[in-house]
Amino acid sequence: MPELRRIKAAAEAADDGHVAQRLDWIEQAESVLAPWSYAFQYVLGSHGASVEDVAKGLGKAWGTGLGWVDLSRSAGALSVLGGVTADGSTERLSHSAVALREGDWRALLRAMLQQNAAVMDARGAGPWVSVEKDRLDVRFRGDASTLPAPDALMNALVNPYYLGALKTVGRTLTRPTIGDQSVADE
Repeated sequence: MPELRRIKAAAEAADDGHVAQRLDWIEQAESVLAPWSYAFQYVLGSHGASVEDVAKGLGKAWGTGLGWVDLSRSAGALSVLGGVTADGSTERLSHSAVALREGDWRALLRAMLQQNAAVMDARGAGPWVSVEKDRLDVRFRGDASTLPAPDALMNALVNPYYLGALKTVGRTLTRPTIGDQSVADE
């Protein structure tokens, strides 16, 4: 996340509000998606655990909530997803953002399981996790994972794949040019 913030600051300094706004959306979406991803990995390693035990495990790691999740800014970022998906993902992720901020770990678990079920249904498959008699039935099991501390989540970036390309494009666009050739190419 620090690298993303540096790139965003450079865009702001270059008075490129269009790019800076999109980078802010990424930062805000990641503030929800990063802890969501870690929590889901934790769930995948919790086969047979009760819903209450999983919620308690999240609470033990993350306390009464991740107060740094900015609901209004993340809502704006997550609404951008609404233009890409029409399956209710934006609403479920927005519910997740509220649950993360408020420490409502049962609500987070519910939203994650609904999201997984919707995604897998769209792919013509069953959900990876369901609840049977108040216990998790994990069909796609992951390793039991340790949840990172809340302060580590503030800087977590789980979807960094675009940063290299973004920096390359930025360098190309900001090189001084003469005619059709870059000065650096001469």
